[in-house]
Amino acid sequence: MSAPELFSLPSSTARAEPDRQRESAESLALVGLGNIGGYLVPHMAKMRGLRRVVLVDRDVYERSNLTSQDIGPHAIGLAKAEAQAQRLRALNPELEVIPLHAAIEDVPLGRLRADVILTGLDGRLARYYVNRAARRLGVPWIDAGVDARTLSARVQAYLPGPDAPCMECAFSDRDYALLAQQSYPCNEAQPATPAPTNAPSALGALAAALEVLELQKLLSQAPRGESVWRQAVLDCLHLRFYATAFRRNPNCKCEHEPWRIEETPCSPDLPVSAALDLGRQATGLDTVSLRPANDDVFVTTLTCQQCHATHARNPLLRRRLAAPPCPACGGALIPSGFHLVERLSLRSFPAALDTSLADLGFQPHDIFEVGGATATARFIVGSE
Repeated sequence: MSAPELFSLPSSTARAEPDRQRESAESLALVGLGNIGGYLVPHMAKMRGLRRVVLVDRDVYERSNLTSQDIGPHAIGLAKAEAQAQRLRALNPELEVIPLHAAIEDVPLGRLRADVILTGLDGRLARYYVNRAARRLGVPWIDAGVDARTLSARVQAYLPGPDAPCMECAFSDRDYALLAQQSYPCNEAQPATPAPTNAPSALGALAAALEVLELQKLLSQAPRGESVWRQAVLDCLHLRFYATAFRRNPNCKCEHEPWRIEETPCSPDLPVSAALDLGRQATGLDTVSLRPANDDVFVTTLTCQQCHATHARNPLLRRRLAAPPCPACGGALIPSGFHLVERLSLRSFPAALDTSLADLGFQPHDIFEVGGATATARFIVGSE
């Protein structure tokens, strides 16, 4: 296979006319600012037409990152998102840059509403979240990765649409089992984190360059909704190139139809009762319930790991939970599966109707849904 095929369209669609062509994106979301993501930042500064960039990373730069990532000594001790935001603003002062120092799982889903999502992640769980977010929002996603053992760089683009393959189309039961192990470790106080890739700086730069070229191809050539897409891998250790075709799996567990989100934003102070009324009006149902739209759940009771006492609390999104110590023994309070609730309704939690969306843990740019068995409406929380 020759090198020029790296950025060619699949043979089944190479002659198709694109349904949308442009040379630039107005907004991008970059998730992961390590070995790959840091090298993407200067490319963003040079993109014509780009107006807004959202940067997401949960980590802080350490001295060990100096040899593997695109940073200088001044960045040590800074949150990666903030350090790269400063760099991007210096390179292009006209850009609106939004740094988010958080795990991607904790970022409000609406923050990822961009023309394209780019990722340079080292964890299966983070990629799983981005895959579902991109599908639901109808946003193209380009992912890059590295393998230090073979000096390999990988790039793959996922297009939105009901017939287009997603990352989970290639998942097996074992892949989902590994996800569960990372999502729910035995010790909730110390969540599982991916091992460092230990990739050299040049490999991250190569992966970033491939990702930028794939972005340019997607914006200028590739039609949406392809039924076939390919992953490209450059094995620099053995000087080999691989391209793997992916197809839509009809048994995929991920929903492929993009969501319809009501464009009128809801205030964080909106009472839950009013949010339920909005859902009734939008769906035409008399009985509805409210739930987070990103697979999160509400915590209603905490259990002490030490004395096993239970402590009831007002419903709160699990990812926004900051539990105090147990008042009885000082042990760590954690949520348990018996006290996690997917939906809030008048019948199940009547007291919650007097609270606001913010009281439940919803923040600006979060998306929630209200509905029943036959219809659902989705709303976005507006800025404060």
